[in-house]
Amino acid sequence: MQASAPSGDRGISGMITGTSKSGHMVQTDTAGRTTREFNLINFWEIILRRKYTILPVVAAALIITTLQLAFKPPVFVSSATFMLESRDTTFEPQVYYFQENVRPLAYYESILRSNQFCLQLADTMRKTLPSHNQKGRLYEARDVESMVYGGLNLRTGDYEDMIRLTAKANDRILAFTAAMLASYLLKARSQELDREELSNAVLYIEQQKTMAIEQLEAAEKAIQMFKDSASITVLQEGGVMGELQKLESQLTDVQTQKQLALANLRAYENRLDQIGRTVNLPASAEPVETANLRREVADLEERRSSAPPGSDEQASLDRLLEEKKRALVTMLLTSDPAMHKDESSDDYQALKGAQEGKVTEELNVYVLENRERYYQAKISDFKNKHPNLTDNTIQYMRLIRSKTVAENLYNFLLEHGEESKIKAATGTGGLRLVDTAVLPNSPIPVNLSKELLLGLIFGLGLGFGAALLQEYLDHSIKSSSDITRALGLPVMGQIPEFNDWMRGRKKPFIQKVKGLAKIGRPQTDQKSTIESKRRSPLILGMAAKSPAMEAYRSLRANLQFASVDSIVHTLTVSSPAPSEGKSVTSANLAIAFALLGDPVILVDADMRKPKQHRLFKTPSSPGLSDMLIEDLPLKKVLRSTEIPNLKLIPSGRIPPNPAEILASQKMLDLCNALTKEAKVVLFDTPPILPVSDAVILGSRTQGLLLVFLHEVSVAEAAIEAIGQLEKSGTRILGAVLNGVRFDRMYGYYKYYGKHYYSYY
Repeated sequence: MQASAPSGDRGISGMITGTSKSGHMVQTDTAGRTTREFNLINFWEIILRRKYTILPVVAAALIITTLQLAFKPPVFVSSATFMLESRDTTFEPQVYYFQENVRPLAYYESILRSNQFCLQLADTMRKTLPSHNQKGRLYEARDVESMVYGGLNLRTGDYEDMIRLTAKANDRILAFTAAMLASYLLKARSQELDREELSNAVLYIEQQKTMAIEQLEAAEKAIQMFKDSASITVLQEGGVMGELQKLESQLTDVQTQKQLALANLRAYENRLDQIGRTVNLPASAEPVETANLRREVADLEERRSSAPPGSDEQASLDRLLEEKKRALVTMLLTSDPAMHKDESSDDYQALKGAQEGKVTEELNVYVLENRERYYQAKISDFKNKHPNLTDNTIQYMRLIRSKTVAENLYNFLLEHGEESKIKAATGTGGLRLVDTAVLPNSPIPVNLSKELLLGLIFGLGLGFGAALLQEYLDHSIKSSSDITRALGLPVMGQIPEFNDWMRGRKKPFIQKVKGLAKIGRPQTDQKSTIESKRRSPLILGMAAKSPAMEAYRSLRANLQFASVDSIVHTLTVSSPAPSEGKSVTSANLAIAFALLGDPVILVDADMRKPKQHRLFKTPSSPGLSDMLIEDLPLKKVLRSTEIPNLKLIPSGRIPPNPAEILASQKMLDLCNALTKEAKVVLFDTPPILPVSDAVILGSRTQGLLLVFLHEVSVAEAAIEAIGQLEKSGTRILGAVLNGVRFDRMYGYYKYYGKHYYSYY
C-alpha cells in the first residue's frame, strides 16, 4: 500500500494508471495520491465481485456458439494435388532467364486470383454444372461467384514439391466441379504463360545469336588479316609460350563467362522493361553495409585467384564467396522499395523474379570483371618478365582469345535456343497433376469440443473485459482501505448491514418496488409491530452482543480516543452525498454514548429534510429553527427519548434560509450552552456537496465525522467534500463505512467478517 499525500492537496481530477515498486498495477489521480492498487488477489476479487457480469456473457457466448454449430450448413471439400518441377539451385554464372526454375506458391496463387482466370473458371462452371443440386435447389450465379472468388485455396502439400488446390462449398457437386475445373484451368494457364515467356526468350536468343555471329566473323577476319600482314603461321607450344597460352586460356574462360552474364543481364533488363519497372542500384547510392559487403566479395575473389587451383584453400574460399554473394543479393533486394509494395498484384512475382535475376547477374559481372582484371594484370606482368616476346605474338594470341569468346558465346546461345524451343512446345507450366479431384461423400466433421472451448475462451475474455471496464468505471468505496488510501482518513468504524431499511438502499429497482408492495399490504397489529421493529434502523431492540451494537460501541470508543489532548464534546455528523446513512449513524451513535450513563443531546440540524423526529417518533416542531428564530427557551425544544440520558432537539419548522441560521451568533451561543447541559452533543447535518450547512456547522464544533455507504459512496465526491471542509477549517476526525456486507467481501475482509459474526 502506498501512503496517501497530504489531504490539503485533494481535488477531483483524472485518473492515471501506473505500476508500483512491488509490481502491482496502481491507479492514482493527478494529485499523486493512490486510489486503487491491483494485484492477483485483487483480480480474483474483481471476478468474484463481477461474477453476475461475467457469467451471463460466458453463457451468451456458449449459447451463440451452440446455435451457430446447430444451424451451420455442412461444408464439403474437394481437392487436387500438383507436383512442382525440379529446380536448379546452383549459384554459378549462367543464363537464368532461359532456365525453367520452380516457381513459388505465390506465383500460382496470383494466377488463381487473377481476374482473367476467375472469369474463365466461372464461365466454364456455368456450362458444366447441372441446373439443380441433389436437394432440388437451383444453382444461382451468386453460388458460382462465391465459389470462384472465395472458395478456392492453394497451400503446400505433405512435401515441399507438392501443392494442393482445395475447393470448399456447402454443396458437394459444387465443390467437386470447382476443384476439377480449377485444377485443369490452372495447369493450362500456367502452360500458356510459360509458352509466352519462352517465346520471348527464343526471340531474344535469336537476336543474341545474330550479334554473336557478327562478333565471330569479325574476329576470324581480324585473325586472317593479321596473319597475312605479320606472316605468322604456327606458335610454338611449351616453355614460355605454353605458360602464356595457359594465362590466355584462363582469361578467355573468364571473358566468356562475362559475356554470358552480360547477355543474361540484358535479358533480365528487357524483362523488367516489359513489366514496366526497372531499378538501378548504383554502388554510390548503396548503404554502407552493402558497400562493405561488395568490398569483402572483391577481397575474397582476389584471394581465390591467388590460391593454387584445385587446392583446399581455393575450395574453402569458393564456399565463403558463395555465401557472401547470396547475402549481398538479399541485401540489394531488400533495399529496393518496389520489393515491399503491391505484393498482391499479378505482376509482383514476375517483378520479384526478374529483379532478383538482374541483381544476381550484376553481381556476377562485378565478380568476373575483378577476375578479368586479375588475369590481365598477370599477363602484363608476364610480358614485363619476358621482353623477348614479340608484339606480333601477343597481338595474335589476343585475337585468338576474342575469337574463342565469340565462338563459345555462339555455341551456348545455339544450345539454349534449341532447348527453349523444345520447352515452349512441350512445357508443363511448372505443374504436373498428380491427384485429380474426387466427389466428396461426406462433409467436414465438426469438432464440437474445440468449437465450444473456443466459445468459452471468447466468452471468458469478453466477460472479464466487461468486468474490468465496469470496475474501472466504478469508483465506489468498497472497503476501509479504499478510504485510507484514496482519502487519507482514518476509519473510525465499519457498520454492518443489519436491517431491511439499510439493505433496501442498495437493492435494484425491481426489488425495491416489490418491497414497497409488500409493505403496503394490510397486516394485523401484531405482525405490523414486528415488521415495524424489523425495519427500524435504530439499535434499540437489538441484542447487547449483536454485530451492529458492537460496531457502534467500537465507533464510540474510537471517537473517545480520537483526540489525545482533549475530549470531543461537540461532534458534527455528515456525508458527502444524500442517502448514505448519516442520520441513522447519528442516532445510533448518540444511543451508544447514552448507554455509558453520560447525558447526550442529539440535535437535528438538517433543516431541509429532517429525519430524527421520525426515527424517535416525536413531533418535529417546535425545534431548532423555532428556537433560533423565535427565541424559545431550550427546555421547550429539548425532548426526552426512550433511551435514558439521551435527549433530542428536532429540526423544527423548515425555514427558507437554513444556512444563514446555522451561521448566526445565536447558533454559536446554542452550541456553547449545550455543552453545559450534556457531555456529548451530536449534530446531524445535511449532506456536504448539495448545501453548505455541514461546512458551516462543522467549523463551529470540535470535529466532524464523515459517513460513507458501502459500494454506493463515490471516491471523487468524497474528495470534493473533504476539500470544502478543509477550506473552512473544519477538523475531520475520521470516517465511518456504513452498510458493510462482510459475507459479500473477499480476502481478509471476508475472513474478518466471518469471525466477526460468529464470535457471539
